[in-house]
Amino acid sequence: MKNKNTPPIKILLTSEHFNALISVLKQFAETPTETFYSRTSDKLIEKIFHYGRAYSTQENDNAVINLFPEEASALIEILVIFSGIFLSKNKNYYSDFKKSYEQKKKL
Repeated sequence: MKNKNTPPIKILLTSEHFNALISVLKQFAETPTETFYSRTSDKLIEKIFHYGRAYSTQENDNAVINLFPEEASALIEILVIFSGIFLSKNKNYYSDFKKSYEQKKKL
């Protein structure tokens, strides 16, 4: 039976993906100027290390982290910002998304 205090969003990561995630969060947490993202990244790192679980299968070492919706939302926002920094030549998918959305509204 699942503990009712366990956050509902479960994220399963290989050790490589776990390392990449923590590396991104560390970059935000260690910025010289304190911001919402640096504070949030620091809190997420603390939570992941305190409550996360490590396990192994025959193929991989893995991690499980559980987050509440607002934490998962903040994590996604941080990852999107991070990807935008390194993928500066993104295609404008939003215009395609908006066109699709407008077409669905007409139906």
